[in-house]
Amino acid sequence: MSLDTAAWHDVAVLKFLQERFVLHRPDLAVYQRGQASVIERLVTSFAAWLDDDDDVRRAPGASWTWSRSPPRTTSG
Repeated sequence: MSLDTAAWHDVAVLKFLQERFVLHRPDLAVYQRGQASVIERLVTSFAAWLDDDDDVRRAPGASWTWSRSPPRTTSG
């Protein structure tokens, strides 16, 4: 496999950027892991909320469209 001159320079720039701003910045990895953990907890909790038959009706209107069924309404 060979690259033309322009593509080779693009790859060289991307390698530099990754080394300089990703590999040599472990502090960014801490933020990324923290953000991933928060997003995972939010999605898991939101899915549990939508799966809760008693609580799903309190979800915002558009949210339950992602759920398996529309929220149940109680007649009073």
